[in-house]
Amino acid sequence: MLRETTKMWCHTCWGNPYAQNLGYGSKYKPVLRYLEQLDVDVLTFEMKYADFLELNEVAAAIGRDKEIALGMISQRSLQIETPDEVAHDIRGAHAFNKMVSLVRGANIVRQSWVCPRGTSWRHGRTSRFSEQGPQ
Repeated sequence: MLRETTKMWCHTCWGNPYAQNLGYGSKYKPVLRYLEQLDVDVLTFEMKYADFLELNEVAAAIGRDKEIALGMISQRSLQIETPDEVAHDIRGAHAFNKMVSLVRGANIVRQSWVCPRGTSWRHGRTSRFSEQGPQ
């Protein structure tokens, strides 16, 4: 019963002794397939320290059944991010996620449409759309 009423999170952290900048040696790509298999609702990813370099890989590997939380503050730097910098990063990640949703939504619709071989939706069809595609 507890699992049905709670949201399970998995926080990924590659460690950071004494806030040392260890460089970008840790990568998510090798472990994404394992993270995707976890029975959790939300996966967190530190993105700021690597300038969001693996955002594409994370978005492609993690299924729609999980939420993705992105780290916007780097714990690997002693420099404090400005509010404007954090806002800029949030806007960038938000825009990226909107594009991912747009593509995934378009793919869902494309899969539901049946287009006879050799025809095109653009030629010889009206501009009305339904669940089955252009009419």
